[in-house]
Amino acid sequence: MSRRASAANRQENPPPRAAYRVDEVVAMLGISRSTVYEAIKDGRLKSGNTLGRRLISAASIRATFGEIEG
Repeated sequence: MSRRASAANRQENPPPRAAYRVDEVVAMLGISRSTVYEAIKDGRLKSGNTLGRRLISAASIRATFGEIEG
């Protein structure tokens, strides 16, 4: 496979994400920001700060809310 074809394939089929921003979780699940932050505080969602952004583990989203679409 050529480099150009390989790059095009990566754009069409991106690798699964390991983490999501709070606003992405809100949009994916249709829940409020405060619900997301409550779940983080209660320990139901695993998160961390990276470069000033709170990132939430995709595995903890699946464990708490079920399969992720998007």
